[in-house]
Amino acid sequence: MFHIAGRLETPQCLSTTALAETIEFLRSGNYLNVDLFAIRKASDGRMIAPLGSQAFNLAPGEAVETMVVIQNKNIGHSLIPEVRDLYEAWVEFQVTDADGKEIYHSGFIKADGSLDERAHSFTNRPVNTGGVFVDNHKVWTIHSVAYDNSVQAGRSTLVRYEFKIPENAKGPLSVSARVNYRHLRQSYINNVLGKDHPAYPIVQLASRTRMLNIGENPVTGPDPSDNPDWMRWNNLGIAYLDQQQYDDAVHAFNEVVRLRPDYADGYTNIGLTNISWEKFGSARTALETALKLSPDNIRATYYHALVERRDGHKEAEIADLKKVVEAFPQSRDGRRELGVSYFQHDMMHEALEQFEALQAIDPDDLAAHYNLSLLYRRMGMKQKAEEQLTFLKLKKVDPGAPTYSQDFLRQHPEIANESKLWHVHADMEHGGLVGASATGGGQ
Repeated sequence: MFHIAGRLETPQCLSTTALAETIEFLRSGNYLNVDLFAIRKASDGRMIAPLGSQAFNLAPGEAVETMVVIQNKNIGHSLIPEVRDLYEAWVEFQVTDADGKEIYHSGFIKADGSLDERAHSFTNRPVNTGGVFVDNHKVWTIHSVAYDNSVQAGRSTLVRYEFKIPENAKGPLSVSARVNYRHLRQSYINNVLGKDHPAYPIVQLASRTRMLNIGENPVTGPDPSDNPDWMRWNNLGIAYLDQQQYDDAVHAFNEVVRLRPDYADGYTNIGLTNISWEKFGSARTALETALKLSPDNIRATYYHALVERRDGHKEAEIADLKKVVEAFPQSRDGRRELGVSYFQHDMMHEALEQFEALQAIDPDDLAAHYNLSLLYRRMGMKQKAEEQLTFLKLKKVDPGAPTYSQDFLRQHPEIANESKLWHVHADMEHGGLVGASATGGGQ
C-alpha cells in the first residue's frame, strides 16, 4: 500500500511485490538531490547562501524567496525521459508553522487527482497545429513544444518560491521541497480508463526539509544529506547558466574555485559561461587556468578551441578540436565543430570526412545534412547534395512551431510562466513578494 493524495490505495492491476520493489528503487535517493540552497528576504534583497553556513534573522510579516536546486545526478537520462506526454514529475514545496498550519503549498494533488497547474513540473508541453496539448500519446500530431523543463543527465535546475510569514505564525517554520513522480499523468489515465479508476501511485524521489526560526537563525554547519558547499555552488552555477543568468553563474562558479582551487571543471564552467556571455577574453583566462591544472582535460580543450576560433587562431583551433575527436570519436559536438573549422578554412575534403562521420553517429543531425549538401554541391556531386537538402527540409523544425506554442500558452495563462527561462512561484494570496523578480523572465 502507498499514500496518494491523502489516502491509501492498492491498485489491483499491480503485483504487490513488484510495486514495492519499484517504489523502493525510486526512493533510494541515489538519482536526484534536492537542496534548499538559499533564501532572499524582501527587506534587503540579499541572498543568504548556502543555507546552514550563514546566520540570519527572520521576522513576522517577512516576505521570503526560497531557492531550490535540484540535481539530476545518476539517472543516466533526462528527468523526465522522452515520452513526456505520459510521465509526470514535479516539485512539491510546502511551508508550515510549528502548529502545522499551512503557510504556502505548491505542487499539490487536487481532489480530482490532477496536479496543481502552477506546479513546477519536469516535463514539456507538446502541442498540435491547433495549439492543443497532446496528452493522448498521438505523437504524430505533435508540431511544437510550448516549453521544456526537463533536466538533462548530470545537470541541475533552480526553482524559486516566494511566501510571506504570517504575523501570527508560530516558529520554527518547516520548509520542505520534494520531487514526486507519477508514471502516467492523470489526464492520460482518464483518456484510457475514464474518470472512474483507482488512483495511480505517486512516489517521492527525493526531498529536503529545513527548519527556519522566526528570529535568529545561527550557523548550523553541514548536514549529512547535503552535498559539500563547493558542489552546492556548482549545481547552482549550472542552473544559472541554463537560465542564461550569466553574471550570477560566474559568481557561483567563482565560489566553487574559491572553495576548490584544484577543481579544473570549476574554471572550465567559468570559461563556458563567459563564452555564452560573449566575454571571450575572460573565457580564455579561465580555460587556460583549467588546462594548467588538467592539461589533458578534453572538456576544457573543446571550449578553448571555440575561443581560438573567435580570435582567428586557425592552427590552434583545429589542433584543439582534433584532440577532442581523437579522445572521443563518437562526440557529435567535436565532429561538428571540427567540420565547421575545416569548412571555414577551405579544407573541403577534411570537412567532408567530419560531417560524414557525424552523420554516421547521428543520421538526424541537421548540421550534417546542411553542410554535406553544400560540400557535395561544391564537389560536383549534385545528386548527393539534393538528397541531403531533402533530408534537411524533412527534419528541420516546423517554421510554424512558435505560433502553435503561443496559441497554447495564451489559452493557458496558469502555466505560461513555465515557458520563461526562469520565474518565481509566488504565494498567489499575497501576489509578487520580493520585487520585480516575482514575474520571472530571462536576461
